[in-house]
Amino acid sequence: MMLSNINDNAIEIKCLNSDPLSPFCHPFFFFPFFMYNKNNLKFFIFFDWGASMEDLRHFLKEHAVFGHLTADEQQQILDHSSYRTFDKNHTVIHSSEAEPDIFLVLEGMCKNTIVTDDGREMMIRFYSPGDLAGLISAVSHQNMNFTVQTLEKSSFLVIPHNIFNDLLHQNVQFAEIIAREVSQRVHHMYDNLHHELSYQARGMDTFPFRKKVGEIMRTPVVTLSGNPSAVELARHMIENRVSSVILQDERNPLKNIVTEKDILRVVAREKDPSALRADQISDHKKIISISPDAYFYEALLLMIKHKIKHLPVVHEGRPVGLVTMQDLTRARGMAVLSVVDEIERQTTIEGLARSRGQIRQVLDAMLKEKASIHDITSIISELNDRLLRRIITLSEEAMIRENEGPPPVEYCWLALGSEGRKEQTLATDQDNAIIYEDVDESEQEQVDRYFARLAEKIVSGLETCGFPRCEGGVMAINQKWRHSLSRWKKEIDAWLSNLDGDEVRSFTIFLDFRGVYGKTELADGIRDYLIRQTKSQSLLFNRLALDDSRHPVPIGLFGRLVTEKDNENNPIIDLKHGGVMHIVNAARIFALREGIRDTGTVARLNRLVEKRVFQEREQREIMDAFNTLMLLRVRLNLNQMDQDQPLNNNLNLNTLNKNERWQLKKSLTTVKWVQQMTGRHFHINV
Repeated sequence: MMLSNINDNAIEIKCLNSDPLSPFCHPFFFFPFFMYNKNNLKFFIFFDWGASMEDLRHFLKEHAVFGHLTADEQQQILDHSSYRTFDKNHTVIHSSEAEPDIFLVLEGMCKNTIVTDDGREMMIRFYSPGDLAGLISAVSHQNMNFTVQTLEKSSFLVIPHNIFNDLLHQNVQFAEIIAREVSQRVHHMYDNLHHELSYQARGMDTFPFRKKVGEIMRTPVVTLSGNPSAVELARHMIENRVSSVILQDERNPLKNIVTEKDILRVVAREKDPSALRADQISDHKKIISISPDAYFYEALLLMIKHKIKHLPVVHEGRPVGLVTMQDLTRARGMAVLSVVDEIERQTTIEGLARSRGQIRQVLDAMLKEKASIHDITSIISELNDRLLRRIITLSEEAMIRENEGPPPVEYCWLALGSEGRKEQTLATDQDNAIIYEDVDESEQEQVDRYFARLAEKIVSGLETCGFPRCEGGVMAINQKWRHSLSRWKKEIDAWLSNLDGDEVRSFTIFLDFRGVYGKTELADGIRDYLIRQTKSQSLLFNRLALDDSRHPVPIGLFGRLVTEKDNENNPIIDLKHGGVMHIVNAARIFALREGIRDTGTVARLNRLVEKRVFQEREQREIMDAFNTLMLLRVRLNLNQMDQDQPLNNNLNLNTLNKNERWQLKKSLTTVKWVQQMTGRHFHINV
């Protein structure tokens, strides 16, 4: 055996002897073994065909799990195991097998699914080289309804379950490591089940928006090293019937991506394709990728945000698949993508107003598809962002046509409130602001006058497209919400020194700001300043918590719903101010104290778990309540629109069935706990 090549990613080992290792001997025996992780670098050993027994002993000795076995125990595995290769979509472990063998993945990738009691198949995890499949069933000696299926051509070392169980009894340390791994997997599985079943409990199915990327991605990935020519790239695309090729080198397995469109673009410029190399064709931008564990809607959002049609799927640092716009279209994402195209094509505000109607249709479709509320608000907010950016572009063009000229300095349009948090529902009015670069005092009035006129066009455009003006005046057309960078800092200082009455509410709306258009570095600068200034403002947190406590949660003793009456004497509850906003407020206050930059409630709660403000169990309970209340709001607004009623957040309890009432009570009980817990933290009696 000898080292034939060493680089930052791999160690390649060639065998000098030809001693066949039955049953491992195979004329094309060439696969990677995961050895160990050192200094965050992954090392692999590549055994050429005819690998010797000594090579495999060395592999088991260095393996993270099998390395804890004695030499005799490792030999026991080698004496009884077999090497097997399966094509794509082959079922390696069937759900009906009570005690499957252990499959050590050597090459390729697989998915692990479980069949629930109602017969549904649910994704649990993915396996890549070095992973062990079949552990839980083998250790529990029970039929767990697990299925393991290959996502591409894959090779395995198959260890008989009886041999594996013998080793568990023989080696205590090995048994402890396996027990810990099984415990983590069971926890992960039940965590997934908890989320999926909680969606179902609220009538939310999982297709396609809860479908994972690994289930829809294309495999295998076509890759090329070096700097191939355009002709070579085109030939590989044609031969493999793909529309893109991933470029790699020794240090970077995802250096760049070249698509059919890239090649056609340079050829259209009358450039000789035979003379063009890959680095002249690809755009050299940062490659956007996604994990196979990510969900359908996350891939959809990335494509919308970055205007791309090819999304590499990366697992443990290497590309394992590719998702294209066509894949998402097949999975019923076409409606969303067509709205994006429709928005981009519009040249008038009136045309954009019609596109706004299509966003409503997407919302209807997603609700019928039983998508999760987080999927819905994320995609709707992204589409609304696209709509807003197009309105701003058209408004800037109108200013030029009217001889006002382009913006005199760089600026950033800020989305505030629910729009800033990306939690918009249909009953959402405008909350926005402008921040622009500092100018000389002599130019201040003229510059501000320009942005006042621009803001009026943008606000009017939003109003035409169905976003009503804010009754409280939180809009960039008002001087209070339109400032230079230095002036915004003074506004923050003024808020912090005198935070009472209406100013508390103005400040909380501002805290959720997000740069949507223009020079977003200006928004980042304000966020940095805000975090610095509020770091030790304990009185500020107290005042914010006090403001939240002034709005009671509509639930009394023994879970009794505390209602008001509408004009027809129906019992109603304000879902927004009585429920959702208490969770939003708590997440905002704690995030501000912890210096968290995220503005969305979900993102803030996730970060607060990382900072140990909330336990994972608490965060899941809060998220369940938040999602339930948000879903009720969206459904309420849609019903109001269908009946041509004014949009509001007052839910008529007579419209709920028994299960929905129970979900509402459970959610409001959680909200009450959140409000009380926040009050205790910041010394407020609730």
